[in-house]
Amino acid sequence: MDVEINAAISFIDVFIVIVLIWAIYKGFKRGPIVHALSLLVVVLGIAIFGTVSVSIADKINQSLTSSIDTLHYFIFAILFIAAVWLSNFISDKTEINLGTKPKGIVNIILGILTSTLKYLYLLSIFLLYFSLIDNSYNIVGSVEKRRSKLYKTVKNIAPATIKTISFLND
Repeated sequence: MDVEINAAISFIDVFIVIVLIWAIYKGFKRGPIVHALSLLVVVLGIAIFGTVSVSIADKINQSLTSSIDTLHYFIFAILFIAAVWLSNFISDKTEINLGTKPKGIVNIILGILTSTLKYLYLLSIFLLYFSLIDNSYNIVGSVEKRRSKLYKTVKNIAPATIKTISFLND
């Protein structure tokens, strides 16, 4: 009975783990208030801009002689970058105004949790876009995606919880 063991770690998983380690570090340093507010801005931005991007793309396509099928992807990407920038801006201002660092184990744990959730949403959107690009240009390949233990789960976090961006999961 021959059993083949594939002990190789997917570089997609390595990337995801590195980002999550960074999220834990940021949550530890900044605390729960800053990251909870930042998470709220990111989630609301994704939800609102998912709807707005489709509406804007429809308006633009109506005014053009030929429609651009992928326009809503580009508009959402621009609005998503704006949401991330706004999230960071609000976080920085909140941290400056509060002037406190997380104290106590509860604040540290809550900071880590809220930061990790925020980065999971950001990773999910990034992986959705990466998947769209990879389907056209085969950068990574389906074997690497299948080998990854985290890719599918992390990629589906945002569309599973925010229905306005289901168009990214096509």
